[in-house]
Amino acid sequence: MSALTVISANLVRQALYNGWSSLGGSVTRSSEVFYAIKALFLHLAANKGNPDLELKYLTSGANSTLVDSACSLYAVIAKKGTNATASYLKVSNHATQVQADSDVILKSAVAGEEFVVLYPNGLAFSTGIAAGSYTAYDGSNATTPSTATHNFYGYLIVGA
Repeated sequence: MSALTVISANLVRQALYNGWSSLGGSVTRSSEVFYAIKALFLHLAANKGNPDLELKYLTSGANSTLVDSACSLYAVIAKKGTNATASYLKVSNHATQVQADSDVILKSAVAGEEFVVLYPNGLAFSTGIAAGSYTAYDGSNATTPSTATHNFYGYLIVGA
Protein backbone atom coordinates (compact mmCIF):
# COMPACT_ATOMS: atom_id res chain seq x y z
CA MET A 1 0.00 0.00 0.00
CA SER A 2 1.03 3.55 -0.53
CA ALA A 3 0.18 6.02 2.19
CA LEU A 4 0.03 9.72 1.53
CA THR A 5 3.07 11.51 2.93
CA VAL A 6 2.83 15.19 2.09
CA ILE A 7 5.68 17.71 2.10
CA SER A 8 6.05 21.36 1.20
CA ALA A 9 4.58 22.32 -2.18
CA ASN A 10 7.87 24.04 -3.02
CA LEU A 11 9.80 20.77 -2.55
CA VAL A 12 7.26 18.94 -4.73
CA ARG A 13 7.64 21.62 -7.42
CA GLN A 14 11.44 21.31 -7.38
CA ALA A 15 11.32 17.50 -7.51
CA LEU A 16 8.88 17.63 -10.43
CA TYR A 17 11.00 20.09 -12.42
CA ASN A 18 14.10 17.98 -11.85
CA GLY A 19 12.41 14.65 -12.63
CA TRP A 20 10.38 15.75 -15.63
CA SER A 21 13.42 16.74 -17.69
CA SER A 22 14.54 13.12 -18.12
CA LEU A 23 11.17 11.36 -18.03
CA GLY A 24 10.71 8.49 -20.46
CA GLY A 25 14.26 8.70 -21.78
CA SER A 26 13.92 12.27 -23.04
CA VAL A 27 16.39 14.90 -21.89
CA THR A 28 14.07 17.83 -22.57
CA ARG A 29 10.61 18.96 -21.55
CA SER A 30 8.28 21.21 -23.45
CA SER A 31 7.85 24.80 -22.38
CA GLU A 32 4.07 24.26 -22.44
CA VAL A 33 4.34 21.64 -19.68
CA PHE A 34 6.68 23.82 -17.66
CA TYR A 35 4.40 26.88 -17.78
CA ALA A 36 1.22 24.90 -17.09
CA ILE A 37 2.76 23.43 -13.95
CA LYS A 38 4.20 26.81 -12.97
CA ALA A 39 0.69 28.31 -13.24
CA LEU A 40 -0.72 25.56 -11.01
CA PHE A 41 1.88 26.15 -8.30
CA LEU A 42 1.36 29.94 -8.48
CA HIS A 43 -2.40 29.39 -8.07
CA LEU A 44 -1.89 27.03 -5.14
CA ALA A 45 0.42 29.53 -3.42
CA ALA A 46 -1.77 32.58 -4.04
CA ASN A 47 -5.24 31.09 -3.58
CA LYS A 48 -4.98 27.82 -1.65
CA GLY A 49 -2.46 28.63 1.09
CA ASN A 50 0.33 26.62 -0.56
CA PRO A 51 -0.96 23.21 0.60
CA ASP A 52 1.38 20.37 1.41
CA LEU A 53 1.51 17.90 -1.47
CA GLU A 54 3.10 14.67 -2.61
CA LEU A 55 4.57 13.75 -5.96
CA LYS A 56 3.64 10.21 -7.01
CA TYR A 57 5.54 8.50 -9.82
CA LEU A 58 3.39 6.96 -12.52
CA THR A 59 4.70 3.78 -14.15
CA SER A 60 3.47 1.35 -16.76
CA GLY A 61 1.25 -1.65 -16.33
CA ALA A 62 -2.08 -2.26 -14.67
CA ASN A 63 -3.43 -1.62 -11.18
CA SER A 64 -0.65 0.44 -9.72
CA THR A 65 -1.72 1.69 -6.28
CA LEU A 66 -0.49 5.25 -5.88
CA VAL A 67 -2.48 6.31 -2.80
CA ASP A 68 -4.53 4.01 -0.56
CA SER A 69 -6.57 6.65 1.28
CA ALA A 70 -8.72 9.68 0.58
CA CYS A 71 -6.87 12.50 -1.18
CA SER A 72 -7.18 15.25 -3.77
CA LEU A 73 -5.61 15.08 -7.22
CA TYR A 74 -4.14 18.37 -8.43
CA ALA A 75 -2.36 17.32 -11.61
CA VAL A 76 -1.56 14.45 -13.95
CA ILE A 77 1.67 14.99 -15.87
CA ALA A 78 2.29 12.19 -18.33
CA LYS A 79 4.41 11.35 -21.32
CA LYS A 80 3.70 8.59 -23.83
CA GLY A 81 6.38 5.95 -24.31
CA THR A 82 8.48 5.51 -27.44
CA ASN A 83 5.96 3.42 -29.40
CA ALA A 84 3.17 4.99 -31.47
CA THR A 85 0.65 2.25 -30.60
CA ALA A 86 -2.55 3.69 -29.11
CA SER A 87 -2.43 3.52 -25.33
CA TYR A 88 -4.77 4.65 -22.56
CA LEU A 89 -3.86 6.00 -19.16
CA LYS A 90 -6.59 5.44 -16.60
CA VAL A 91 -6.71 6.96 -13.10
CA SER A 92 -9.39 5.59 -10.77
CA ASN A 93 -10.91 6.45 -7.41
CA HIS A 94 -9.94 3.12 -5.89
CA ALA A 95 -7.27 2.00 -3.44
CA THR A 96 -6.06 -1.06 -5.37
CA GLN A 97 -7.56 -1.50 -8.86
CA VAL A 98 -8.18 0.57 -11.96
CA GLN A 99 -11.92 0.70 -12.49
CA ALA A 100 -13.93 0.44 -15.73
CA ASP A 101 -15.38 3.91 -15.20
CA SER A 102 -12.20 5.78 -14.35
CA ASP A 103 -12.10 9.40 -13.27
CA VAL A 104 -9.32 10.39 -15.68
CA ILE A 105 -8.67 8.76 -19.07
CA LEU A 106 -5.97 9.91 -21.52
CA LYS A 107 -5.35 8.43 -24.96
CA SER A 108 -2.33 8.79 -27.20
CA ALA A 109 -0.97 7.11 -30.30
CA VAL A 110 1.93 9.57 -30.65
CA ALA A 111 5.33 8.50 -29.31
CA GLY A 112 6.66 10.96 -26.74
CA GLU A 113 3.44 13.03 -26.54
CA GLU A 114 3.11 15.01 -23.30
CA PHE A 115 -0.04 15.62 -21.26
CA VAL A 116 -0.88 17.94 -18.40
CA VAL A 117 -4.28 17.68 -16.74
CA LEU A 118 -4.80 20.24 -13.98
CA TYR A 119 -7.35 20.35 -11.17
CA PRO A 120 -6.58 23.73 -9.56
CA ASN A 121 -9.06 23.14 -6.72
CA GLY A 122 -8.27 19.44 -6.42
CA LEU A 123 -10.29 16.48 -7.67
CA ALA A 124 -11.47 14.53 -4.62
CA PHE A 125 -10.74 10.80 -4.48
CA SER A 126 -12.61 9.22 -1.57
CA THR A 127 -10.84 5.84 -1.41
CA GLY A 128 -7.44 6.34 -3.05
CA ILE A 129 -5.82 6.41 -6.47
CA ALA A 130 -5.03 3.45 -8.70
CA ALA A 131 -3.63 3.99 -12.18
CA GLY A 132 -2.69 1.91 -15.17
CA SER A 133 -1.63 2.11 -18.79
CA TYR A 134 -3.34 -0.11 -21.35
CA THR A 135 -3.15 -0.82 -25.09
CA ALA A 136 -6.65 -2.26 -25.38
CA TYR A 137 -9.74 -0.43 -24.21
CA ASP A 138 -13.30 -1.22 -25.29
CA GLY A 139 -14.96 1.93 -24.02
CA SER A 140 -15.45 0.75 -20.47
CA ASN A 141 -12.85 -1.93 -19.70
CA ALA A 142 -9.11 -1.68 -20.05
CA THR A 143 -8.08 -5.15 -21.08
CA THR A 144 -4.37 -5.31 -21.98
CA PRO A 145 -1.68 -3.74 -19.78
CA SER A 146 0.89 -1.70 -21.70
CA THR A 147 4.44 -2.83 -22.23
CA ALA A 148 7.39 -0.57 -21.47
CA THR A 149 7.43 1.12 -24.89
CA HIS A 150 3.64 1.67 -25.10
CA ASN A 151 2.98 2.99 -21.63
CA PHE A 152 2.70 6.41 -20.06
CA TYR A 153 5.34 7.68 -17.65
CA GLY A 154 4.76 10.62 -15.39
CA TYR A 155 3.69 12.04 -12.10
CA LEU A 156 0.58 12.80 -10.13
CA ILE A 157 0.47 15.71 -7.72
CA VAL A 158 -1.76 14.84 -4.77
CA GLY A 159 -2.65 16.37 -1.44
CA ALA A 160 -4.60 15.48 1.67
